[in-house]
Amino acid sequence: MITIVKISDKSQEVSYVVAELVAKTMKPHTIGEQLILPACREIVKIFFGIEAGQEILKIPLSDNTISRRINDMSEDIEQQVLNKLSDSHMFALQVDESTDISGKAQLLVFIRMVVDDDIIENFLCCKTLPETTRVKKKNSKIIFTHFFLHREALVAKSLASDLQNILDQVVKIINFIKSRPLKSRLFEKICEEMDADYSRLILYSARSLSINSGYVSKEYPEISIKALTILLPFSTSYLCEQGFSALTNIKNKKREKLNLMEEEMSVCL
Repeated sequence: MITIVKISDKSQEVSYVVAELVAKTMKPHTIGEQLILPACREIVKIFFGIEAGQEILKIPLSDNTISRRINDMSEDIEQQVLNKLSDSHMFALQVDESTDISGKAQLLVFIRMVVDDDIIENFLCCKTLPETTRVKKKNSKIIFTHFFLHREALVAKSLASDLQNILDQVVKIINFIKSRPLKSRLFEKICEEMDADYSRLILYSARSLSINSGYVSKEYPEISIKALTILLPFSTSYLCEQGFSALTNIKNKKREKLNLMEEEMSVCL
């Protein structure tokens, strides 16, 4: 026998909002029914009375419901990314592999593409690798690059002596500041007192780029394509590093058998 329960639009909306928060904070799905719902009920009951508190219990926040909501949002996000990708004439992928808590190899893929004269970045997928894979170049138009930090390390070995001395001093200063949390906090305080634009050491480049509202691409198409070929590839691995950090938090010892890994990552990132 199947029981059909009608849920109000507001309860449905709240259910999706809570599911999104659960995914973004990388918490177990059971937290909705075990903690969030009882806490909200007590808060509403104190502020608005017992009857209002009872209404809160009508919000569907069970473990399975949270999973379905996350799956729905993941499918919607995936479709949006694919729609943007279909409108983009050029894109770049950042791909990296790591091992999760269960010992399985996980492949993370992020995409950077041109959409409406802007370069945007999105999480694309997280796949479990059944075996060791090798990327083969099947399309002559595909450009493969290593992260630019590797190139900088190679260049640093052949710098002129005066530039090498400057670089060595910079490295020493950064290592000194980052060696202790207290030194990092003092450095941040000094930057704030100096009204500096940044108060911490910047390790990565900006995550989004603009193409000057399409002016360059329209007036100088050849230069625009050449610039995109240079700018579009990822310069660092920061997205995959963030992705693997999120993966470690999501799939921990208590959630080792999690099946919705890719869906969780999609909503979280």
